[in-house]
Amino acid sequence: MNKGMLFYIAIGVGAYFLLTGFLDKIDDSPKSKKHQQKKENIYIGTNSVGDPMLKVSKLNPKKQIDVWNNSSIKIEILNQFPKFKMMKSKTKQSIEGEYLKNKIYSEIEYIEGEYVSGQINREKAIKRLSF
Repeated sequence: MNKGMLFYIAIGVGAYFLLTGFLDKIDDSPKSKKHQQKKENIYIGTNSVGDPMLKVSKLNPKKQIDVWNNSSIKIEILNQFPKFKMMKSKTKQSIEGEYLKNKIYSEIEYIEGEYVSGQINREKAIKRLSF
């Protein structure tokens, strides 16, 4: 190989590492999904049987709601709709933080009454659980 070829290979390798490092930094920006997942993982723990649990008891109410709206626990609970008994049970088991747990539980009870009476549909019911 001649020196010109080695020079182009070195430039190519340098550009590759520069771009991948730059893209990783972009991916860690506060608006990226990867950043949100890392942020959420801070608040995800496990309960005594090893199931995932949202641990937000030490956060203020506004922050608890923010974490709830971006959590996988929320999706798990919403996937139980319209099994309201399962939704309430999952809420009690999966959320550590009285403010948030009580807010979600009471909202599920309200939605249950409205849904059973035909006052709201599935989309509106699910939207109500996104505070």
